[in-house]
Amino acid sequence: ITEGDPMYAYVVSYILACACVCLGNLDIVAPLISMFFMMTYCLVNGAVFVQVLSRAPGWRPSFGAFNGFTAMLGAVLCFVAMLLIDEFWAVIALVIALIIYVVIAS
Repeated sequence: ITEGDPMYAYVVSYILACACVCLGNLDIVAPLISMFFMMTYCLVNGAVFVQVLSRAPGWRPSFGAFNGFTAMLGAVLCFVAMLLIDEFWAVIALVIALIIYVVIAS
């Protein structure tokens, strides 16, 4: 372990992983993990759409059929899919993400 390593993050990740394993049934946390993946896809598509709107000079997608509005459609559909899959776990995942954001931003 070198200086500057995020020891707090290591400890929290270890405790969370142990808690999930100690549940004995990983199917309990599977919906929450699915929601985090859907949030990731949603935020990536949203970030791509924002890059298109900002007309950043460094943003030059090479995919020929690229359209900025498909990125926004992808973001909206990911969010809708989250709610359609399981509303309860979608809200829980959003609350956890908001808490993480507030902790990191402060």
